[in-house]
Amino acid sequence: MITSMKKATCISALGLLFAAVLLVPAYSVQAAEWEQVGYGTLQDNSRFDVYVDTRTIVHIGDIVRFWQGHVFYKEQQLPSGALYMRVSIERQGNCAEKTDKNIQAIFYARDGSVIKNYKEENALKSAGPDTIRSEVLEFVCAYKN
Repeated sequence: MITSMKKATCISALGLLFAAVLLVPAYSVQAAEWEQVGYGTLQDNSRFDVYVDTRTIVHIGDIVRFWQGHVFYKEQQLPSGALYMRVSIERQGNCAEKTDKNIQAIFYARDGSVIKNYKEENALKSAGPDTIRSEVLEFVCAYKN
């Protein structure tokens, strides 16, 4: 038989466990540490700030994986017509060869909702000198967690 003291302890423990389960996903979402690396300009001269989530930078030899974010100054339009304000891109680079590629991208509307995501399977290609791609690659290759 469970005494009322043990019942209260069990209920308290279950309550704490339930609260912890609810807080873990919220903490995970806030765990990103976005650091601004530079800015980019599109063909129509609209600008965007470029960030790297330093918590996601993983080095395995010369290969580096990370998440990069773009925050646009004005809404952009996807071919589908959907408008977005920011995009998060999972990337992979080769620090020795100065090459990189996108792995997946997630597009967000002004209200923060996801409007499109896709995955890519491309070969690594040259980041090119004096580009935001080369600046980002240089940043993540030099970054030590």
